Amino acid sequence: ASATPPAPPLPAGNKPGDLQSFEEKHLWLEEVEGKEALAWVEDRNRDALGFVGDPKKDPLHDRLLSIYESKDKIPYASKIGGMYYNFWTDEKNIRGLWR
Repeated sequence: ASATPPAPPLPAGNKPGDLQSFEEKHLWLEEVEGKEALAWVEDRNRDALGFVGDPKKDPLHDRLLSIYESKDKIPYASKIGGMYYNFWTDEKNIRGLWR
């Protein structure tokens, strides 16, 4: 079994439980298409690929991707309180839509 990667260290000046200042320092990540945010994501992706390897090399990759991207989707709903919700993605709602 593969080991779980260690949690990243907290940035200098933060203590465990100091969530508010940690969040404030990372507000720039909210700009999801911003230059800094995209560079940060590319770095994290590179780290992850180094740890788990490239999933495209797995024989199941293409099959699972075709299933995930299929237009033949069955909505799955969850009951929250007295209402039912589901998270839907399609070509119009690439980032998803709660409905």
